[in-house]
Amino acid sequence: GRGWGGDGEARRARAHHPVGQGLGATAVWISPVPVQAADGYHGYWAIDWTQIDPHFGSLADLRALAGTLHADNACVCVCGFFF
Repeated sequence: GRGWGGDGEARRARAHHPVGQGLGATAVWISPVPVQAADGYHGYWAIDWTQIDPHFGSLADLRALAGTLHADNACVCVCGFFF
């Protein structure tokens, strides 16, 4: 397999799940989403910061996740390392 995580739709469904809301979370922090090197499943082997890796879903999925969280008064944080 190519790692853990799931696509954007799966993350959006989990973010809106009552268990997450019941914990009082106000943010969801996700792995970096740019296109990865062949073996880069976790988001930290980015080769193209201008595109979202299909493994992580699409731009529409990321926007839907942010919209879902914003509707619940929470936010999404996308991790990234730039060096």
